[in-house]
Amino acid sequence: MKYIVLAITITLFTSSYFVLTTMYEGGQSKGAERIVLQ
Repeated sequence: MKYIVLAITITLFTSSYFVLTTMYEGGQSKGAERIVLQ
């Protein structure tokens, strides 16, 4: 059970980090468009 929670936490952290870096690099509008496309 611990490993499942840990895996979910890592996945959420990495995905949110990826979204933030994408928005920071590509700008607000481009980052939002990429999120919608996914």
